[in-house]
Amino acid sequence: MAETLDRAVNNLDRDLTNQPARRAQLQATLGSTYLALGLFLEAIPLLERARDYHRAVSGPEHPDTLIAMNNLAISYFADGRGAAALKLREEVLPLLRRVLGPEHPDTLSAMSNLANSYSDVGRRDEALKLREEVLSVRSRVLGPSHPDTLSAMHNLAISYADAGRRDEALRLEEEMLSLSRKVLGPEHPDTLSAMNNLAISYSAAGRRDEALTLREEVLRLTRKVLGPEHPDTLRAMHSLASSYSDAGRRDQALTLREEMLRLSRTVLGPEHPGTIRAMASVADSCSDAGRRDEALQLREKVLRLFQKVKGPEHPDTLSAMHNLAMSTSPLTVATRRSNCGRKSCDSSKR
Repeated sequence: MAETLDRAVNNLDRDLTNQPARRAQLQATLGSTYLALGLFLEAIPLLERARDYHRAVSGPEHPDTLIAMNNLAISYFADGRGAAALKLREEVLPLLRRVLGPEHPDTLSAMSNLANSYSDVGRRDEALKLREEVLSVRSRVLGPSHPDTLSAMHNLAISYADAGRRDEALRLEEEMLSLSRKVLGPEHPDTLSAMNNLAISYSAAGRRDEALTLREEVLRLTRKVLGPEHPDTLRAMHSLASSYSDAGRRDQALTLREEMLRLSRTVLGPEHPGTIRAMASVADSCSDAGRRDEALQLREKVLRLFQKVKGPEHPDTLSAMHNLAMSTSPLTVATRRSNCGRKSCDSSKR
C-alpha cells in the first residue's frame, strides 16, 4: 500500500498541474492515509501543502482548511514535533468553537488533541481539565458506549494517573476495556491501547503478574493487526520489556529493548522522543545487568537528546538527568515513569 501511495504522490504534480483544487484534495487524502499507516514523515509535506492551499483560497475557517490543520497537527505530534503540534492545535480549537460550536464532534476532537499536547509538554492540569470536559460532553451527547466516548475515557484515565489518582484511573480503564471489547472488538487498535493502559495501571498498583500477562497479549495482537514496525507495536514492546524487568526476567527485557531501539531508529528516526525513550530503556537494562559503563554512555546521550528535543525543563529531560546522576552513584536505581508506553488517543478528521 505504501508503494502505491508513493506512486500516486509522484504523479500529482505532473498530472494535476492545471487542477490545483483537485490536487490539494488528493494531497489531503493521501496525507491522511499515510497518517493512518503510521508513516508520519510522508504525511507531513502533503498535509502542509493541502493546508497552505486551502488557507490561501478558502480562508482559515473553511472546513477543508480545518481538517488539513487538524491532521497536520496529529502528524507533527506523532513525529515528535510537539511544539509545532501544540501551536497548531491552539490555533485550530478557537476556530472550530466559533464555526461549529462548543459541542460539535470536531470541536471535541480538537479539545482532546490539544489536551494531548498539553500533557506532552508537562501542562498536565490543563490537559486534565480539558479531558474531563470532553468526556462529560461526549457521554451526554453520544452515550457511554460510543467509540469517541471510549477514547475520552482512555485519555482522562491517563490524566488521572499523571495526577496520582490511580484508583480513579484504574476503575476508568477497566470499564473502558470492557466496553471497547464489546463495541469495537478484541483486535481493534483502540481496544489494544486500552489493554496496554490497563496493564500500566495494574503494574502501578503492584498487580504485576496481571500486567505482564496482558502485555504479552497486547504485543502478540499488535504485531498481528498493525505489523512489527508500527509505532503502537513499539510501545507494546516497551511496556512488555518493563514487565519482564519487574519480574526479574532481565535477559528477555534487554533483548526486547534492543530490538525496540533498532526499530525505533528505523521507523521514527534517531531524535524522535520514542527513540530516545527506547535508548533510556536499554540503559536501564544495561544497568540491571551490571553493565554500568554502557548504561552511563547511553544515559549521557539520552540527556543530550532530550535537552535538544524537549528542552531543559521538560519532565523527560528531568528524568534523564536523574537517571544519569544515579549512574554515577555506587547504588544505581533507575527511575521508570509509570506512564511510559501509555499513548493518548488523537482524533483525526478524514
